Amino acid sequence: MRSHKTKPELIYLSMAGIPSRSANSIQTMKMASALAEAYQPFRLMTAGFVWVRNRPDISISSWYGIKKLPKIARMPEKLFGSYPFQASRNTRVYSAFCFLYFLFSRNCILYTREEKVLKWSQWLKIPIIFEAHLEPSFRGDEVTKFVSSNPCLLGVVAISPYLSKIYQRALPSSKVLYCEDGVETDAYDRLPSKGKLRHQLKIKMGQFSKLVVYTGHLYKDRGIETIIDAAKHC
Repeated sequence: MRSHKTKPELIYLSMAGIPSRSANSIQTMKMASALAEAYQPFRLMTAGFVWVRNRPDISISSWYGIKKLPKIARMPEKLFGSYPFQASRNTRVYSAFCFLYFLFSRNCILYTREEKVLKWSQWLKIPIIFEAHLEPSFRGDEVTKFVSSNPCLLGVVAISPYLSKIYQRALPSSKVLYCEDGVETDAYDRLPSKGKLRHQLKIKMGQFSKLVVYTGHLYKDRGIETIIDAAKHC
């Protein structure tokens, strides 16, 4: 009698703590929500604690502005903690627990932004879709082993034309999808007018016709150095 293998679960493996104040967690949750609508069974795998104190007054759905919360599985990272927001992370412990989980549960398809998981998929023989946000750190033989010759790599989603071209050097074009990060504009449709907001913030334009605004962190590799240098010429 032929045995039928159950449908593989699509698992979005994230290194970001959910919920979080970081911008990448917003993209992760929006992607998880969309993937859950497109494919079932689905779950988002993120960090957690062995013993946790929950905050029932915190709604993850409201925090991220999604209608339906996808199934979330939490792998332990520390012994004690409280939600919603996590303090310092121990991603090495979290990674080790995730690897052990997939060692014993392989009927799944991985979706991730984490480059090192490409190695896991090769070792564990688990199909994977990789979402590329940065230049690959793989060099030489590693590119061949974990990217171009990885039979488990179903495809790469590159968020810029530059990254897309990099991965097309190692993979057939059919395995590389260029798809930029998007934005949901619904939240901005309900905002007050530009003039009203400037009045509330006491911004007086005077002789200026344009207002240039930057929002985000000031740490390196986010382009803030370029913005500061450009401001000197304005």
